[in-house]
Amino acid sequence: MEKPNEERVQDYLELYQHVKEKTGSDDVALAVLEQVGKDRRTELMSTTKQPKGEAGDNDAEASWKQVNYLKRLGVAVPEGCSKKQASELIDQALAR
Repeated sequence: MEKPNEERVQDYLELYQHVKEKTGSDDVALAVLEQVGKDRRTELMSTTKQPKGEAGDNDAEASWKQVNYLKRLGVAVPEGCSKKQASELIDQALAR
């Protein structure tokens, strides 16, 4: 369960004070807090992202970006091409 915003703010303020005391620098303390925020966002995104290679979205029809990119690479796009197939075709074309 996620902490309420007030508790998270308090945690960040305590972390800021701790880093500031250790380093004697406001700039370093702010940089650490920025990195903590980035790490937290990355962690949240990775927990919601479907692992590569699992069934699901890969079976969906190729995106228009994939289709357009394949065409720019000079690759014929098969009818009903899936996202996974398009990704493999792109990899093959780039490997040439």
